[in-house]
Amino acid sequence: MKKAELILFFICLVLISTDSFSQQFWLRQNSPSTKLLTRSFFADSLYGWVIGDSGTIVHTSNSGVNWVLQQSGIDVYALEDIYFLDRNLGWILSNDYLFNGTVILSTTNGGTNWLYSVFPDTALVFTTIYFLNSQTGFLGGYSEKIFKTTNGGINWFGTSFDTASCYAALKKNDFVFSDNMNGFACGGIFDFQGLIWKTADGGLNWISYCLSPEPMQEIKFLGGNRLIAMGGDFEFGAMQLQTTNAGTNWVYENIECFGNATGFDFRTPREVWAALSFSAYFALNLDSMKPATRWECIQTPDDEFIYDVKFPTPTKGWCIGSHGSIFKYNTAVIGINGNTNITVKEFGLEQNYPNPFNPMTKVKFQIPNLSNVRLTIYDVLGREIVILVNEQLKPGIYEAEWNAANYPSGVYFYQLEADDYSATRKMVLLK
Repeated sequence: MKKAELILFFICLVLISTDSFSQQFWLRQNSPSTKLLTRSFFADSLYGWVIGDSGTIVHTSNSGVNWVLQQSGIDVYALEDIYFLDRNLGWILSNDYLFNGTVILSTTNGGTNWLYSVFPDTALVFTTIYFLNSQTGFLGGYSEKIFKTTNGGINWFGTSFDTASCYAALKKNDFVFSDNMNGFACGGIFDFQGLIWKTADGGLNWISYCLSPEPMQEIKFLGGNRLIAMGGDFEFGAMQLQTTNAGTNWVYENIECFGNATGFDFRTPREVWAALSFSAYFALNLDSMKPATRWECIQTPDDEFIYDVKFPTPTKGWCIGSHGSIFKYNTAVIGINGNTNITVKEFGLEQNYPNPFNPMTKVKFQIPNLSNVRLTIYDVLGREIVILVNEQLKPGIYEAEWNAANYPSGVYFYQLEADDYSATRKMVLLK
């Protein structure tokens, strides 16, 4: 086969494998539940909780090696939102739509025991909860007001909204605060309006912004003045809103993947996964969700409906969804070995060995001074596949190993970036 034909063959392999992309990156975990799972929260890379229908709480304390059921005391209604401040202190929301209204569960021992309380006004329905600290928290949902507590949820009081620009009673879906004073909420209602609410006084007063045709489901603060929210609907698909000036201006985009983005998270500063719920697809962005950048629409493993995705670290991530599904991100990062006893005078990146390879290969590089080092692998289309190294290293010679057992045959590129140095080389995986 001629060289040009070989390259074309590899490109076709990559394109054909797009729908099976998720199978390479997500591995099914043993789940103790078959109920629909909709929300998750990870206090760190070890401790996580997943909630869903019929009062289901699933917990891990060992990075998903084992998942166990916790007893919520609720067996009829769905659990709708969850928030933890650390491994011990957390809250969950549920709604008894017939009699008791919103139920707030709280724990001080990581969910071993849950305390049960009912919001005083049973006519109100709350679906999202957020705490700044052990005393200060917020409730949002189908109400004209966001409610605040300053005594750990013993008492709640309504905050104030501007009513001039948007209809304040639309559902609030998520909160985020950049500090104790500045916060945002996102929400809206299908086929009517998507909104962002903003506070600059610790949540006592909120300003509303009508920004999208469909509701936003989750919002994240990315540092500096940048925030991103995602959502969507059953007709127009997934959407995003983002600001780089703390909410003064927002950019709205349809990302052109079918589904409602009910949860999203950054695996690395560049790689973002969004769960598109009922569509049985993920949306994947490899350029930090910058405006007008490309999203890949990737089928979920086993066509499960995936409702939430979380990455506590770049090498540890989970997504959850229908039929009690829990999937773990399948990273190919194995590790890095180094020798810092050798004097190195300049940066260098060697050819991987062996090359071609199947499925293991090693990449050796050297750095002459203390440096922030990043070693990244890209496919032939320039998409970031995996980060082998992303840390500060001492001067020396290092060797990183990549296991490509879960990747298709093809041409790949690896790039070393350290201080002002950058070098890229090509390698070939042949199976």
